[in-house]
Amino acid sequence: MDIQQILAARGVRFTPAQRQALSDGPHPTLMLAVPGSGKTTVLVARTAYLLSRGVPPERICSLTYSRSSAHDMRERFAALFGEYFPVPPRFSTIHSLCWRILRDFSAQTGRPLPQLTGSEHTPASSRLVREAFESLLGNTPDEETVSELAGKIGLCKNRLLSRAEILSLRGMPDHFAAVYTRYEAAKKAARLMDYDDLLLYTLEILRRRPAFLTHWQRQFAYWNVDECQDLTPVQFALLRALSPDGRGLFLVGDEDQSIYGFRGADPALLLRLPREYPGLQILKMEDSHRARPELLALCEAFIRTAPDRYDKRLLPTRAPGGRVEQVSAKSLSDAYGEVSALLRELPPGQTAGILYRSNLTACALSVFLREAGIPFRLDAEPVTMVKYYARSMAALLAVCADPHDLDAFHRSGCGRELGPLLYGNVFLRADGTKSVPALLREAAERAHRPGRILTLAGALEEAGRLSPAKALRLLETRTPAGRTIAARFRSGDPLIRMRYAQLRWLCETSPDFSALFRRLEEAARPAAFRPEEAALTLSTIHSAKGLEFDMVILFDCCEGILPARSALAALALGEEAAFREEQRLFYVAATRARERLVLFGPPASLPGFRFSRFGYSFLAPARAPQTVIPFREGDRLLHRAFGEGTLSKRSGDEAEILFDSCGVKRLNLSHCVRKKLISKIP
Repeated sequence: MDIQQILAARGVRFTPAQRQALSDGPHPTLMLAVPGSGKTTVLVARTAYLLSRGVPPERICSLTYSRSSAHDMRERFAALFGEYFPVPPRFSTIHSLCWRILRDFSAQTGRPLPQLTGSEHTPASSRLVREAFESLLGNTPDEETVSELAGKIGLCKNRLLSRAEILSLRGMPDHFAAVYTRYEAAKKAARLMDYDDLLLYTLEILRRRPAFLTHWQRQFAYWNVDECQDLTPVQFALLRALSPDGRGLFLVGDEDQSIYGFRGADPALLLRLPREYPGLQILKMEDSHRARPELLALCEAFIRTAPDRYDKRLLPTRAPGGRVEQVSAKSLSDAYGEVSALLRELPPGQTAGILYRSNLTACALSVFLREAGIPFRLDAEPVTMVKYYARSMAALLAVCADPHDLDAFHRSGCGRELGPLLYGNVFLRADGTKSVPALLREAAERAHRPGRILTLAGALEEAGRLSPAKALRLLETRTPAGRTIAARFRSGDPLIRMRYAQLRWLCETSPDFSALFRRLEEAARPAAFRPEEAALTLSTIHSAKGLEFDMVILFDCCEGILPARSALAALALGEEAAFREEQRLFYVAATRARERLVLFGPPASLPGFRFSRFGYSFLAPARAPQTVIPFREGDRLLHRAFGEGTLSKRSGDEAEILFDSCGVKRLNLSHCVRKKLISKIP
């Protein structure tokens, strides 16, 4: 059975590089696949090739990064080869494989397994984290804090960190080690394990039970590993244990697209593979079928500045015609208007993706799109939009809307201006019959210096009679808390300031307080709008991995957001890892575009925001004067130093010229033309 003929009958023709994957040689193989090179088709074709060679399907294990990837690979295999191989091999995640190994161990030893958190009748990991936090600190954390703590716990497990290493980590949440310890104790007491424990328990059993390890090493003759650049240390340790000599091991990945360091992924593992597996064969899929040459040239120039990577090219297979541009709007409203205009330009049948660094970006944007009647797809988790000082101002606005809302006044933090004694005697004893301004005046009567308290009372009363936009401006200028918040808006963490910018935009575009708080609720829980009609997808860059769009609109091209402020701080201390991951994240976003890439810088009205250094670096080659190269393959050329020769191969500026006197030379044609080193022989 000829797999290539089957593919050709379905309109799929492999390049020479792709054909190299159709082999069952004994050596471990690493296939480096650039964006748009068709790696998924190659993986399923390799699987079909092994089956055509008589390998039983149960002897092949294909590991993918996520359940959705495993599902996509099964669907692709069924579409291409289902009629020839009705019994497909296993496509699974590494977590699913570990669950299978643990169940086998339990069956062999008679030892019951702990239950998984979040399964039937068991609490979710997030609930256990929340309870650990509450028992330690006495207050309930918000959703973002719980998510951050749970993510850091998973990071530590995937990196196989010891307690001493955990304590030495920078940038960890307050009280993290104590919450982690209490969380683990709660799991152990309830005989539970989380999804990261699946990996740790499996690795421990395989290391302690040599006979059981040998049994599982013999289960599979061939391993196909997708997205291997996203392997974490614990996952890599499992792979090394199950395939110690690498026989039958086929890995596909691209260290330039490693963007999951926050989960423990380490691209250095990919670079270390030749040492881990002596005799490793490295193949390259460099033909990119996705983007136009203009986009690929900028993407390649951008990622080549990153250190510690395999040397790869992005070779276009499509004709020229791509567009890359920068948008610098005056305000957030103008930015959203630019988005609307760009989407109106989208040709019928084409798709668009709005990509961003943080789910926070979708908050106000989804409100705008819904109100503009623009359909979109979106799969986002709820976001605490009004957090930090945006929460304080939103709470003050809630008091303006309802002067009797004592809870909102508590959330605003303005009680600190009264001092603990006055606040306790007046507000904590209030029965709800008096308004906040009335209570403030009562407190002023007891205060030694009542001026600030009376000013706040008057400002809240006056603001309640205004529109949300005017109320916000009044609070920012007439109250101490508002002036502090407005000052913070001009400095500090750009992502936090962006929250406040979105709150400002919602105030400016809401006719009254009722509309404002309805839209705030919608913004905090963004949801798809008529998805069956949508040509537009909203997504974080991380979630867009593996996707492509005709037009990509990249939001968050702001210094301090992409790259993140934390990565810049680490870079200033000489630690490059986080910064380089941010660079790869930008690269992944840019390589999602097929026809057009639009980079959105920060609106000019936002104080202190600057266009991302990545944006400047990415666009620099496009802004530079372009050298016209009038040479084609086969042309006879004359070089001032090497004499006459034939242009045998060209990719962009890079060329191979076979000179009559000295053989093949690799030259940069732009440099040669600018320096007048080379000319065409008529």
